[in-house]
Amino acid sequence: MNIILNTNENVIQKEIEKNSNFFKNENFKKTSNVYVYDNSNDQNELNEINLQKDEKVDKKSLKKKKNEDKENRNMEKKKTNENDKVQADDTFKRLELDNTKLSNTNVDNTKNSPRPLIDIEKEKEKKLSKKKEENLLVVKKITTINCSEVNINDIPLKDKYMILFLIYCLKFNILNIVMYIYENNKMFLTDATLKTSLYRQLIIRLFFSLKDFTKCIKIIDETKEYNNNLDILYIYAESLYKLKDYKKSITYLKEYLDLCAYDNIRAKIYIQLTKLYICLNQHEDSKTMIKNSLQINKTSYAYLYFSYYYFKKKKYIYAYKLLYKSNEINIFNHKIWASLSIILLHLNMKNEADKCLNNFIKMKRYKKETIMEIIEAYKELGYEKSEKQLLNFLSQQINDNCGE
Repeated sequence: MNIILNTNENVIQKEIEKNSNFFKNENFKKTSNVYVYDNSNDQNELNEINLQKDEKVDKKSLKKKKNEDKENRNMEKKKTNENDKVQADDTFKRLELDNTKLSNTNVDNTKNSPRPLIDIEKEKEKKLSKKKEENLLVVKKITTINCSEVNINDIPLKDKYMILFLIYCLKFNILNIVMYIYENNKMFLTDATLKTSLYRQLIIRLFFSLKDFTKCIKIIDETKEYNNNLDILYIYAESLYKLKDYKKSITYLKEYLDLCAYDNIRAKIYIQLTKLYICLNQHEDSKTMIKNSLQINKTSYAYLYFSYYYFKKKKYIYAYKLLYKSNEINIFNHKIWASLSIILLHLNMKNEADKCLNNFIKMKRYKKETIMEIIEAYKELGYEKSEKQLLNFLSQQINDNCGE
């Protein structure tokens, strides 16, 4: 029995580091304070032999692992090379197909000669540049302002109060005062204020309220204010309609539709477009416009103008049904009663037509156009007595109260 005892700790650490494998394979027996093992000499020899064997086995296993790693790396390289080749072949085939397609589409090029990629890129750049130029033109259209434009913030305070006064006068339809200030504008306003966009727009509204549509269009054409304000664009289109320039009015109303975001206003513009198409006898276009209006909002005017389409097609029952719906929504519309009287005459329902005519007369909205339409309907269908009575009754009213 040999007992290992050493008080020097450094020496013990060195011995343990040298013979670490030995201590791993050794079978120790534990006593109370120290470790003891039997037959130390024989045991040491056996342990050395075992250590040598273990070292050889470890070396062989390391070599095997290295060889296996090399083989795996080589296999991965081969696979990546094969995939790259396949992808390169696919891309080459695709390029060939694209080149063949481009060569077939180009008539001007020579036969079986694919277009170069540089030409394609140049064409794309040209298209993009054209689009940019078009967008810039649109922006210039919207923001076109005269060189003499003055900002409203740059005018004196006295002129600001005067413009505010003009706005209130137009709002409450006090047009005489606005007209007087316009005629004597240099007495009330400075030159800087007269060059502002707001002042020009107020003057356009003045002439539109006075129904001087020629003057209104003249000012708008000179100043191009319809590019600065949607209301002026609508006034311009409506003035063209009143002057019976229907095609030009349609173009500007469609521009207004593209810019307008409110559904209730869009519904009214669709109705206005139906009126214009009815004037141009383009009844199918008027039908599409009125359907668009009804999809947004089902108003009495929408059903009224939809009945005009069927009236022109001589489908009087359909027209009567639509007028009935329109009358349910709004009883106090004189145009509905006038249209009902005409359609009921065509349906050989004279008593009902006379009742509708009496309701029209009670409204006291004697417009020359509607009255003439009713008289012509009575005349065409052979109701000469009713025609004479109507003429006698309305002869005085036409001269006094009828509009355009």
